[in-house]
Amino acid sequence: MNGLYERTACVNEPSDHEVMGETIQLRLVDVPWPISILKCNQQLVQMPVGATLDVTLKDPFIKDNLVLLLNAMPGFAFEVRFADECFCLSIAKRTA
Repeated sequence: MNGLYERTACVNEPSDHEVMGETIQLRLVDVPWPISILKCNQQLVQMPVGATLDVTLKDPFIKDNLVLLLNAMPGFAFEVRFADECFCLSIAKRTA
């Protein structure tokens, strides 16, 4: 699946009226669990509405845990793809 788009989950699709904001890059390729989850959660809490967090990681266990975290946070829309041997999560913060 190198370079292909794989949508594994999406919660709360962003609506057309939401404004595009800044994009934050978070590379967690060499960050172990649970530190990776904590770093991502810290970024999610600090994100302004309309911002996007792009997370890159390799460990499928961490990816699965982030998906569980995001499913419990209704204010976020996300998609997951696999590219260049990494999982890429694109997470957008929506209005409440």
